[in-house]
Amino acid sequence: MVESTDDTVVEENYELLSQLDLAMHPVEAVESSVDDFALALFRTLGYNHRPHVVRSRPKIPLLICGEYKYAKPDICIIDRSRNDIVQLVAEGVAAFQNNNARRMASGLDPLESKVRNLWQLRLAC
Repeated sequence: MVESTDDTVVEENYELLSQLDLAMHPVEAVESSVDDFALALFRTLGYNHRPHVVRSRPKIPLLICGEYKYAKPDICIIDRSRNDIVQLVAEGVAAFQNNNARRMASGLDPLESKVRNLWQLRLAC
């Protein structure tokens, strides 16, 4: 069993655990360190392979209510073969819903959504 990040032997594990330590340190935990950990986690889990690319702070054009707006997420996985951001968003929503279902099944309160649902967005147009 590894007691400390410095005790790890595999370099990739050291990188991931170091990023996690920095993201969780109360004094140093700024948004950029959390983003760095997320990038390292996606790479460690194998999301960074052809045709997928893990990006930080990409400018993504979206057509909303007949106008082009731009989203700038902290971290994004882009499928270069399709440039399909919609699938990524759908998978993120599904993961959030699955996580809440598991929380409720375990007796925990569900997490509150930080995003309005698509029906509310259509009404706002």
